[in-house]
Amino acid sequence: ILLKEGYTEDELVESGISRRTDDDKLVDWQRQGMTLPYEFSRYYHNIYRRIIISRKGLKEEDYQERVKKAKRWKHMKLPIPLAHPVNMDASRKYPHIVIVEGELDYITWLALGLPFVISVGGTNGLDDDHIHQLLYQYEISNGEKCKTIYVALDEDGPGQEAVHKVAKKLEKEGNFDIRILRLRYEDPETKEVTSGDSNDFLVKFGLKAKDIFLQLMDEAISYPAFQFIKKVEAEQFVNDTQKLGFIRRNRKMIDEIQPDEKLFLALEVAKLMEVPAEWLVPSWGIAPPISKIKEEPILPSGALDKIWLTIFTN
Repeated sequence: ILLKEGYTEDELVESGISRRTDDDKLVDWQRQGMTLPYEFSRYYHNIYRRIIISRKGLKEEDYQERVKKAKRWKHMKLPIPLAHPVNMDASRKYPHIVIVEGELDYITWLALGLPFVISVGGTNGLDDDHIHQLLYQYEISNGEKCKTIYVALDEDGPGQEAVHKVAKKLEKEGNFDIRILRLRYEDPETKEVTSGDSNDFLVKFGLKAKDIFLQLMDEAISYPAFQFIKKVEAEQFVNDTQKLGFIRRNRKMIDEIQPDEKLFLALEVAKLMEVPAEWLVPSWGIAPPISKIKEEPILPSGALDKIWLTIFTN
């Protein structure tokens, strides 16, 4: 089609749309994959390409061999700075925005009917200029748009490290309500825990993933709470004295957590530290310690042995 419109073969190769084989044959470089345009305000500023290898008709070893060969070209973009994240137009429309890591994650949320999501194209994709764009929409709408930012990056190591970078940038540049959406779900019946990226949930749960994502949004925690949980997970406690020392050393971080989520955080931390929740709840200022003193009844014994009922009529 492009050749018929007047583009030359060299132009197609230079653009990355086509390539030449070893025998100098021009082939479509974009076949066997997905192409997603980067659009903002009806302006296309980049293009993303994801190679997808089908298992159909292939033995496992042949499939793995194709995946190995395609790994170098699995993700491709034009070699220019990313002007806007994918679906940045959502920042103009919604009071809450979900930031996901990859383009396929964005398509997952969109396919489930959840359009308030932008993709930053990787763990290092969100820069200061992108945050200023979010802040601009927040300010010109008097805080009605982009009020709450959910950070929903992958549950792997790079993704979790990126959560810290993104949250700190958002805290520094704007007055957003930042929530960390952890892509971790426990089935209430089987108790099986699923974690990963957004697309993993769609593959495993199908359309049910929409309800799971909405539930995870409700369960999203503040960045201070996320920081504290990560510190607990990184510790290797040997005895209860070490656990006590850890809580005391991080008292300032605990105090920064909002009261409405302190109780639930205490329950989760107690489970991670393998201590009774009663050890943490009183000391975190959530509720007074449970009294061990037996309280005497206000009324004397036998005061309620007889009950009198008086009925007034016309």
